[in-house]
Amino acid sequence: MASNAISDIADEFLVCQVCLEDFRQPKMLPCLHTFCQPCLEKLLAAEPVGKLDCPTCRQDVPLPQNGVQGLKFNFLVGKLRDILQQQPAGKTPEAREDGVPCTVCEVGNSAQFYCVECTEYLCQTCNNTHRRFKATKSHKVVTVQDLQIGQVTADGDQVRAPLSPTETTLMRPDVAIGNGGVSPKHVKTVGRRGSGDGQFDLPTSLAVTAEGDIVVTDRDNSRLQFLDKDGSFKKKVDLRFKPRCTCVAALTNGELLVTGDGHKIHVLDKQGRKSRVIQVTEAAETGQTTAGVAVDCSGRIIVTIGHQVFVLSPSGDVMLKFGDKGQGQQQLGSLLHVTVNSSNQIIVSDFYNNNMKIFDSTGRHLFTCGSHGSGPGQLYRPYCAITDSEDIILADCGNHRVSLFSRDGAFIRHVLTEEELKCPTGLTLTHDGHLVVSQALSFLTALRFFHVRMVFPDGPEVDDFRKKVVKRMAAPPWNFTDSLQRGLKGSAYSPFLHDAVMLYAIVMNQTLQTGEDPRDGEAFMRHARKKAFEGMSGTVILDGRADREPEFFIWDMDPSGTFDVVAQYDARPTGTEVSDDLLQELVFVKHIVWADGTTNAPTGFRECGYMNEQCASQQDIREEEDKKKMTQLVYVQFSN
Repeated sequence: MASNAISDIADEFLVCQVCLEDFRQPKMLPCLHTFCQPCLEKLLAAEPVGKLDCPTCRQDVPLPQNGVQGLKFNFLVGKLRDILQQQPAGKTPEAREDGVPCTVCEVGNSAQFYCVECTEYLCQTCNNTHRRFKATKSHKVVTVQDLQIGQVTADGDQVRAPLSPTETTLMRPDVAIGNGGVSPKHVKTVGRRGSGDGQFDLPTSLAVTAEGDIVVTDRDNSRLQFLDKDGSFKKKVDLRFKPRCTCVAALTNGELLVTGDGHKIHVLDKQGRKSRVIQVTEAAETGQTTAGVAVDCSGRIIVTIGHQVFVLSPSGDVMLKFGDKGQGQQQLGSLLHVTVNSSNQIIVSDFYNNNMKIFDSTGRHLFTCGSHGSGPGQLYRPYCAITDSEDIILADCGNHRVSLFSRDGAFIRHVLTEEELKCPTGLTLTHDGHLVVSQALSFLTALRFFHVRMVFPDGPEVDDFRKKVVKRMAAPPWNFTDSLQRGLKGSAYSPFLHDAVMLYAIVMNQTLQTGEDPRDGEAFMRHARKKAFEGMSGTVILDGRADREPEFFIWDMDPSGTFDVVAQYDARPTGTEVSDDLLQELVFVKHIVWADGTTNAPTGFRECGYMNEQCASQQDIREEEDKKKMTQLVYVQFSN
């Protein structure tokens, strides 16, 4: 019964009524109907006047300045899909799996097998037929699962001496930049252009080691530089080759992967000494070098050479390759950077095609993000991309900004703009919550540190806590099992309740330790003042009156009707002790645009007084207002 209900939900709410497939970048129209962004773009292109009607109700759809891409992303559909995809295997046999499609039949079944000699993906039915034909029954066939997790190569061979995925996966700090909608706060700028220690000449890529050091690829100085978490120089490693385009990836076992030397990947140990070299074979462009590099959760190495993306086993065998030269879905430009997310999706930043493409772990195209331009969601010469615990962060080099995209490729917002940096190239997130950006504009060459805050209770730890709340509520004496059966999590307010109880316990213990009566309200409250601790909802700070100092945001609606954060109130103390002069800072990240269209704040008094006592008679005021209206009407008339 539950499986049928989930299948009905998927068919009713997660399938686009134009292409009849699962939603890709679901866009919601003003009439509240939702369709895939690519489907709407095709419909718009087919209209001679560039006018879009809703395919369901036929209502006119007013398009934003940047077209279909500017329509609102349907986050409800995206969230619902994520929930259904988290259902345990075997619970939803009727639901269609969003796996690799069979490339032989036209039924659309998911493939379970891969023929090494035919280079085709096979569903169960096609595999049975494949095994019966005399011409193909002796072909080497492997499972898609083994191919995805790196147990076999695309040639069907077992990988040689693979390290465990936990030893080889990429370093990923658990930070969510998109959380709360606040732009990171600039903290410091490190370095300048030059060849000395702590100076850079075209820093192209960044990584953070397991120990927390920042590694910089200093391309035109042909070296790596190691900085501590605060940006102070520690050491340098000469590369002994002249890289054309070099990138670095840090692994959890302490090794570094460095590209830019022919078709090689240099593997360095924790001390920066060359450990081994991986030679990438089968590249189509002999004149291009290895460039973008990343490692997925299964320990597979993803590297780019020219317009191709290679998926290697940990030992360096080519398991998979994809990408042709061009601008189609499976086509790429000749300068690519790459990253991966927690689902092993491969995210490719395409410098010359001015877009970003997302592929699944088998190289199947899923989404294309961005187009050439400077508008919201558009890109010009995109460079490195990284992922946080939720979204994709992209260095939009030519537009002098850093942009945020969802895991489905939908544009969210600009995290940093030209006001904060120039020509961003490399990106990384440090363990202590800083976004570090390398900028490579000649005299402005430097690393810029930005503080990233986890303001709202979110993230894996909070997510796990909310799941535990539901499990506890399902146990005696409450026996409330409905939420558990429906796969729900505890209320978003449950972390705050947890911290309230935690605060009560802390104050109770301190009151008892001093020998005071906890029933004495004044004594109890005295111990509640000037407290600070890390809670489930974030940093809990109580001032001298035992009131919690919140962190909040000021939002402003711009002339287009879009709300954006303009300021953040930061009440976090520098340590655990809360003093009387507790820092309370209102940090502005943008200017407020007032009703008159300027950034000049209105005065604190009304020109005519609150009762119009300082102005002329009401008749004169009405006549003056009529004149203004007439002037506005004339202006509107002339503007047409």
